[in-house]
Amino acid sequence: MRYAFLTTFVLLVACSQELPAEYLSELGFYSKPADIISRIQGKAVGPAEHFLLARAYLESKEYRLAVRHFANSSFRYHFDPNLRHYPIPVYRFVKGFHIKSKFFPDAAFELAKLYAMYREHEYVVKFADMVPDDGSALYRDAMIVKSQSLMSLNRRDRAMGCLRDLLKSYRDPKSASLIHIRIASLFETAGDKAGAVREYCDAIAQNEPGWQAVISANKIVALTEGESARFSPGDALMIAGALYRGRKYREAIGFIDGIDGAPGGVERDILLVRCLTRSGDAARLRAVRGGANRGPALEKAHADELWRMGRKGEAATLYRAIASSGAEPEARESLQRLASHMAEKRVPGFRDALAEYAERYRKDQASAEFLWLLGRDDINGDRREDALAHLTESLKRFPESFSSDNCRFWIYKLMLEKGDRESAMKAAAAMAFYNPNSAYTWRLAAQMAGQTPLDDLKTAFRNASGEMVALYHLLLFVKEKDMAARNGRIGRVGHPKQGAYRDFARTFVSFAPGRGSKLKGMERYFETGYLEGIYREIQLVPRDPDSRRELYEALAYFGYRYGYPHLGVYAAIELQRLNSLNENIACMPEDAVKALLPRPFARCVGESAGRFKVESNMIYSLIKAESLFNHAAVSSAGAVGLMQLMPGTARGIARDLSIPKGYDLKEPCTSILMGTQYISWLREYLNNNFEYMVAGYNGGAGNVQRWKKKLNAPDMDYFTEFVPFEETRFYILRTGKFLEQYRAVYGDDR
Repeated sequence: MRYAFLTTFVLLVACSQELPAEYLSELGFYSKPADIISRIQGKAVGPAEHFLLARAYLESKEYRLAVRHFANSSFRYHFDPNLRHYPIPVYRFVKGFHIKSKFFPDAAFELAKLYAMYREHEYVVKFADMVPDDGSALYRDAMIVKSQSLMSLNRRDRAMGCLRDLLKSYRDPKSASLIHIRIASLFETAGDKAGAVREYCDAIAQNEPGWQAVISANKIVALTEGESARFSPGDALMIAGALYRGRKYREAIGFIDGIDGAPGGVERDILLVRCLTRSGDAARLRAVRGGANRGPALEKAHADELWRMGRKGEAATLYRAIASSGAEPEARESLQRLASHMAEKRVPGFRDALAEYAERYRKDQASAEFLWLLGRDDINGDRREDALAHLTESLKRFPESFSSDNCRFWIYKLMLEKGDRESAMKAAAAMAFYNPNSAYTWRLAAQMAGQTPLDDLKTAFRNASGEMVALYHLLLFVKEKDMAARNGRIGRVGHPKQGAYRDFARTFVSFAPGRGSKLKGMERYFETGYLEGIYREIQLVPRDPDSRRELYEALAYFGYRYGYPHLGVYAAIELQRLNSLNENIACMPEDAVKALLPRPFARCVGESAGRFKVESNMIYSLIKAESLFNHAAVSSAGAVGLMQLMPGTARGIARDLSIPKGYDLKEPCTSILMGTQYISWLREYLNNNFEYMVAGYNGGAGNVQRWKKKLNAPDMDYFTEFVPFEETRFYILRTGKFLEQYRAVYGDDR
């Protein structure tokens, strides 16, 4: 994988006619417009460079230069460096008889948008018509731009025909709803309110959960205000649902009340209860809950809404009553939420709620989770035998449940405490076989490998059988940190999905789209680091498994090929889920392993690691855990960049490092530098203890000191398991897993 730092390619310019694709992609993905311009202006000899420059100038609002470079990206070998930005010469140039580049459709679309800004609507239409009708999102958007210019030219019928034609080809929910909104706006412009309302209703029907539905519902409210508009019961309920999702509760109630005929069915009253709960109309809410459709469905709707509003105490009381009613599925769903909430907050009686669910719904997988929670509480309360009973029962019911790794890990520890090494080793072997991707598995493997001499592990591997082979193979991998030795043992492990792993690994070597697929065309966007283009085309991919599988194969391959690991790793993870593959770093082919554990931004990581004496593997594990390599990530709490630093924390680090104001946390090297300095400070503050360091990184160093005193844990497994913040607990486990995986694959650089 080529993730070399950008500047290393600059020397190639003098001896190459075209800049390497990897250089252009990294510039596009990670650099600011000014940096892009300074690095390739004057060196742009191919359409890719012109396209990248055009986007940089567009973002910098230098529209005349953007026009010139978009035009020059249209052809493979024909360029005019002095092309004027006026529409006539640009149109003649782009209309010329030359070999088109793969960027020609994008150039035509961008020129259409730019001339729309200049109100050159005749030329907007001309350039939009150059975009080929290939079923892409690019063509869809070009036709929408064209229709808007046709309206500005008072060619309403042509504009309407353009959009109606689009509807015949673009029936995916997002496209169809967007096109209906555009058609509705044409009716509005013409003063045809009824036509506009009809189209807005169609827009909602196409994509009820989407933002388009909310916009359409608001438009309908505005268009029908003060008028006695009539809607079918289905349309009225649909509009009310969109208004509810847009937090327009009183307006939604108005549409529900306007439904003709009888008071309505349960679906209508459920939505009405939700809206009334939000609007605060207590008297009417009581009347509806006690009306003809009274029962657990309405009570649960009320409880769910209270829960979402943060009034969990009131909701819990209702959930208890519903759970006691025996009406299904509301009783089961209510008891599940109630038990989970009580366990999380350690509300008195939570054990009874967990046990009740586990007994009443023995065949439901949540019962395995709740048995784990009971066992976990037993461990915390030093009730070892009770814990073993609950953990064993959880595994008996669902051997591969979401909590099976937790159960096996603690069975291992508890059995060792009892002196039952045989049962402990069986639990460890089952983890290696059934839970190879679990953070608990990697945590245990690191502990066991560290305690066992290498020769003993080799002997045990040679003599092992069954699941024990997978365990000792994993321990040797962690101990040796030798990919060649690992590769040589895989055949002996005999993993049942080895063939599927080999197929998965081929994803990162080549991409062969199916007949009629449009995903190959996405490569040009990866080549120039054009995220907007990538995400635009992703929207059109159908939701069926085969289409999603091909999409993830494309993103995994292109992300790997063009140095954008965020999409590459994300797609690989999703692809494994679609193929029912449990990620097994110890048994997968090497190409797949290194694609799932990439090492981008190598120069920045190396410099920061050396400067602050922090293991580069630790930096990569933090980046993967924090942002999955997304340099532009912004969390709901406001953390920014690869290493997800809070702006306040970053300001303090910037002062310590004398970094001038104006730094950008979305710039990869800046984030890596600051994040590494912070983990270095935490290392000193928390005595070089990994669990404490990453807990401090996630939950705050002050909290760690308080937890240490409060928990008084006998070892770091207990500390990690009973950290009060659930997010921090999972963060410690996840980061620790990534660290051990990076060490096993790339070696130990401590």
